[in-house]
Amino acid sequence: MRIIKRKNLAVLKSILSFVYFFLLFISVVLVFAYWKFYLDKNRLVSPVPGSFAVKNASRVVVKNQEEELKEMLNKYKIEFLRLSVSTGSAYLVDLGDGSKAIISQKKPMVSQVSSLQLILSRFTIEGKRLSLVDFRFDKPLIVLK
Repeated sequence: MRIIKRKNLAVLKSILSFVYFFLLFISVVLVFAYWKFYLDKNRLVSPVPGSFAVKNASRVVVKNQEEELKEMLNKYKIEFLRLSVSTGSAYLVDLGDGSKAIISQKKPMVSQVSSLQLILSRFTIEGKRLSLVDFRFDKPLIVLK
């Protein structure tokens, strides 16, 4: 019989452990790739051409954003009469006191609505009446009556 030397046995163990961790790494990468690229796709099976489906999908996204904005306004207890799309990137909100607010779609709506609540409360306490609050810029633009 042939006796394996301790040195050769240590080398063999290190090679086997390297192969084991390499196979483990490859399996984790493959599972992640399968999850990300295969299971995560929103598959739209429709007889409608792709360009038409994309246009309708963008309308659905705008509707979802409108609903989300309405929910946020209700959550922050901001009275509003009407919500409409002002331009392609902003919403026009007619507030209950006759003032208007322009909410940008390019910025986080939560921070804009919370800022609107703060602005309305501060100016109400000070006794000033607002005409317009515009959040499309870096700092909100406030127009008084």
